[in-house]
Amino acid sequence: MIWRHKTLILVLVIVAAVVSYIPVRAHFLSASFERVQIGDSASTVESEMGSRFVAVSDKTRFLDAPLEYQYYFWPNPQVWVVGFNGNVVVRKEVLVSP
Repeated sequence: MIWRHKTLILVLVIVAAVVSYIPVRAHFLSASFERVQIGDSASTVESEMGSRFVAVSDKTRFLDAPLEYQYYFWPNPQVWVVGFNGNVVVRKEVLVSP
């Protein structure tokens, strides 16, 4: 009986941690994205938003830029996209999946 309660408490703690991660991560990325400015360098973007991004330079780009950093996480429907030309930010957009 006691093991059942401990197991239930452990499951509830894990679920609460996962559920609270989603809004915290989304808030962090949104706030960091607002600090990124056109003309910033790639290293500035990485220091503001972190290094957990997908660098895209092929046909899966969203913006009209030679290189993009795409920040996203599942199950959040937003993608924070920063477009670069050379080492300089030329465009940035927040895209939302339907």
